[in-house]
Amino acid sequence: MFYCRVRGDALRGLKDYDKAEKDYRGAVEIDDTEALAWQGLSLVAEAHDNVLGIIECNEKMLSLLPASDTGSLFRVRSLLATACARAGQYERAAQLLQLLVAHEDLFAEEKLDLQCRLADALLKQQDARVARIVELRRSQAESAAAEVGEKEAGEKEPGEKEAGEKEPGEKEPGEKEPGAEEGQAPLAAPPSSSGAPPPPP
Repeated sequence: MFYCRVRGDALRGLKDYDKAEKDYRGAVEIDDTEALAWQGLSLVAEAHDNVLGIIECNEKMLSLLPASDTGSLFRVRSLLATACARAGQYERAAQLLQLLVAHEDLFAEEKLDLQCRLADALLKQQDARVARIVELRRSQAESAAAEVGEKEAGEKEPGEKEAGEKEPGEKEPGEKEPGAEEGQAPLAAPPSSSGAPPPPP
């Protein structure tokens, strides 16, 4: 385990990050409480700009570091807060930044910077919550409109005409009889088969 971690450090120093990661992974597979191996994995993840990898490694390191190691805890929380904010995990970022702001041994500039980061995380957390609410309301409105449309379609009586629909043989207003010309009377009915003359006009 020790050999894997030391070789991982050497390979990382040579910027051979893929091989370094393999050695660090081997070290934590042997002993997943090896904080320095997790730190090495975090540095490899930073080199690859792997935000989720940074979060994974630093969360693990937080669980391993003793409460007395305040310096390491501060550094890990700061790295983790930055990674969480980049990943859109604003609630977690705000939690970590609140712990950092409450740290006693801070210079005024450090505290101001942390307070600004905290305010930004809280604002983005609120924006994300509002966006989720808006999306939920929109989805609910679309579902309700679809249900109303289905209900109205089901309530239509059999044979009920749509607006503007005509009965069979029904003519449009002003439609002429077949064969009728402008100014002419409609064609007379043919004589009956009985031979009786048609009635006088």
